[in-house]
Amino acid sequence: MIWILAPFLVCVVLSCVHALLGFRVIARNIIFLDLALAQLAAFGATLGLAFGLSPEGAGMTVTAMVMTTIGAMFFTFIPEKYRGVSQEVVIGLVYVMAVAGVVIAIRSSPAEAHHLTDMLVGNILFVSLSDVGSLAIYYGALIAIYAGLRRFVLSHLPQGSRWHDFVFYVFFGWVVTSSVKVAGVLLVFVFLIVPAVAALWWGIQRPFYRWLFALVFGMLFSALGLLMSIFLDWPTGAAIVLAAGAMVSLLRIVVAMFNGGSKTTKPAI
Repeated sequence: MIWILAPFLVCVVLSCVHALLGFRVIARNIIFLDLALAQLAAFGATLGLAFGLSPEGAGMTVTAMVMTTIGAMFFTFIPEKYRGVSQEVVIGLVYVMAVAGVVIAIRSSPAEAHHLTDMLVGNILFVSLSDVGSLAIYYGALIAIYAGLRRFVLSHLPQGSRWHDFVFYVFFGWVVTSSVKVAGVLLVFVFLIVPAVAALWWGIQRPFYRWLFALVFGMLFSALGLLMSIFLDWPTGAAIVLAAGAMVSLLRIVVAMFNGGSKTTKPAI
């Protein structure tokens, strides 16, 4: 069973980073931004396949990052609400268009069609310990770059500047680009939303403890999903998604029972 260590550690890394992003995404009510950027990353990678790039090479990663950067620029200058149409509507449209783009692009390379499945549910069961280290270093470098750029933007541009959003969206998109390659679109969305939702529903106020709760929650449903995948012979990504959904639903029931079904105040993000 030692071989399951690497997939579990990847889940830990994903939970650690995506929970941080999840709180901000929920606070800004841009829930489907993750799905849209993840699907744009998948579209960029599929275009790389269609143009003959190697699935294992850096070229596909570059095309995916370029596509998410274009998406980040687009979302930056879409207002939160314009003439009654919210930003979420536009994000949903971009997601659907990216899915259609993947379907069309994959027709140019039918021999690589199995990569479409990998982009959706990932191949997390086959990662190695070196992959875990590379992913952690990549995320650490991105966080350091984002912190530096954010400090620069805060000190040189007015508070309401859309370039604040652009820096966040690009950072978000590049995190998602690497995550999709490992875990797939569906699992990336789950790691972003479910741990953060669980921590908010539990009612934790302090940011650090809220993030810590989200991390532990992500680790628990990852372990459960991996075990379900092994013993029930289910696809790993799908099993983790189902485990996450079951656990967060159970947590909501427990919270409702202890609160007597009453409404809780919204914690500060």
